[in-house]
Amino acid sequence: MLSGALRGVLFAAPRAVFHAVLFAALLAALSARAGGDSDSAERLVITATRMPTPLARVAGGVTVITAADIARRQYRELSAALAGVPGLHVARTGVAGAQTSVFVRGAESDHVLVLVDGVKMTDPSGDLFAFADFRLDRVERIEIVRGPHSAQYGSEAIGGVIHIITKRGAGKPSLRARTEAGSFGAEDIALEASGAAGALDWSANVSRFAADGESHTPRRLRGGGGEERDGYKRSAAGLKAGWQITDAARLSLTHHYSDFDAEYDSGPGENAASARNGREHATSLRLDGDYFGGLWQPGWSAASFSRRETNREGAARTGRTDGRRFQVAWRNLFVPGPRFRLLAGAETKLEKLRADGDFSRSARSRALHAQIEWTPADDVTIGAGWRNEDPDDFGSERSHNLSAVYAPRPGWRFHAALGAGFKAPSLSDRFRDFPAFSFFANPDLKPETSRSREAGFDWQAGAYGAGATWFRNRTRDLIGSVTTPSGRTLANINRATIEGLESYLQWRPAGAFGARVDYTLTSAKDGSRQRLLRRPLRQASLDLSWRPRPGTSLNLQWNYTGPFTDGDRVVFNTRVREGGYSIFNLAARHRLHDGVDLLVRAENLFNKRHEPASGFAGPGAAWYAGLSFGPNG
Repeated sequence: MLSGALRGVLFAAPRAVFHAVLFAALLAALSARAGGDSDSAERLVITATRMPTPLARVAGGVTVITAADIARRQYRELSAALAGVPGLHVARTGVAGAQTSVFVRGAESDHVLVLVDGVKMTDPSGDLFAFADFRLDRVERIEIVRGPHSAQYGSEAIGGVIHIITKRGAGKPSLRARTEAGSFGAEDIALEASGAAGALDWSANVSRFAADGESHTPRRLRGGGGEERDGYKRSAAGLKAGWQITDAARLSLTHHYSDFDAEYDSGPGENAASARNGREHATSLRLDGDYFGGLWQPGWSAASFSRRETNREGAARTGRTDGRRFQVAWRNLFVPGPRFRLLAGAETKLEKLRADGDFSRSARSRALHAQIEWTPADDVTIGAGWRNEDPDDFGSERSHNLSAVYAPRPGWRFHAALGAGFKAPSLSDRFRDFPAFSFFANPDLKPETSRSREAGFDWQAGAYGAGATWFRNRTRDLIGSVTTPSGRTLANINRATIEGLESYLQWRPAGAFGARVDYTLTSAKDGSRQRLLRRPLRQASLDLSWRPRPGTSLNLQWNYTGPFTDGDRVVFNTRVREGGYSIFNLAARHRLHDGVDLLVRAENLFNKRHEPASGFAGPGAAWYAGLSFGPNG
């Protein structure tokens, strides 16, 4: 346990660093001489600024999980891929299909925006993303951007943005397949076809996963009874197609579909009757242009998202929601020269929610946004963003950010950023009553707002690397439950202060071995100085990879979660302290033949008993084996 004095040093000293780095970068920008752009060959990311930007010129915490990372570590679920990302805490209330929350830099679980190919995927019924129901078939990369990005994306992007980008077809038509089986009666099948011909390209997949599961309730709460397994099934299909109409115009279509059926334990203990099922659709149509030698790059898009979910207790239906979202956007990227870029656009969005047959509400909003990037010198990049969100049913919200990156010499990068974000109350929060529980919605809720700042550095020298980022986020008008003479309702009653440090060390030699360790320290407290629930003070992860020969790889991951405070599952409104735990995962891949790979992996290798959420058992040890067919296995 860190002493108060040490924590004070770790949390107080970086405040001066923040101001120093930001001031130094701004001063360097104003005094530096003009020169050429030297970062064109670096890896590009699009989520942080909504413009393709070299990673070295992005301020703030960014993690990119590539398709190669997913294959090497054999990630199958999005929650597994996010578990080792610095600044993120994943809390899953059981095995596959269990409710899963992701806290980014200690922010609320609904303060993270999730996109798939640019389409907002949070459920309009509660503005939460169903992490439990998303698997990683056909994913090209995942970009995780930490920190407030409401200036780019609007509501929900307080803690960060998780953008899942699927594969685009290229080359000759090809077919890939994977089949696996393992613990808890798991069966996993995926089939993918992709390719390109002339001006057309396509990538499509279908997949099916099913497992008998295990109980979501730990032994201590089963009351002497046996284990009742909570099973899960999911089917999915996806399509991504493009048509290069001319050299300057491209039309693209994406569609994602999934249906799911999950059992879970509701109430204070084992429950064999609780289940949920539903389906999800997401579709987008985009037209992108590139005119006047890249000077003007416009983009038009229309997207729709829908999620229907039904909860049951045996044969009785206990709840049903049907959320829909329609969004149209127009964006324009202007590049008048190599040192300046301007992104400006307009969006309109309509959200609808139906629930339990007789509840129906909708809300519309419009937004204008702009983002500029100025590179006054080779070693300095300055960015600024602004957004005005204008909903129909409450006042306008304005968000902004300012960032600076300073790279004084090769291998060094200093960065700093500040920003403001907001989270609009959901349709359920504002309008959906539950009279049977004496709970009534509050149509007068205000958005939750935040102010954040961060500063850090990165160092790379050959195979070695290190870095650290300090961050501080203050959130106001948090929505909480209050008692009134007529029952309970929601109100903007709370605030939170979150401060932390993300750090890493890595070793990536040119040979077959690689290692990286991440450590995150997060102090998240509410207005009364109590720790926020499910936010551990300390987290760490270790990733070791080894390729003893071509076609063979081994990967070992260790994820540590420190002690945290949570709400007791049995005694309502009671806080409990949960102990920390370590989970080890192992993945092995071996080339059997050209185009055929053997896959073996173990999750929770040493069968550590743990509760990621109080009163809910984490998965026990599990082994899986399978085969992968297709180009390069």
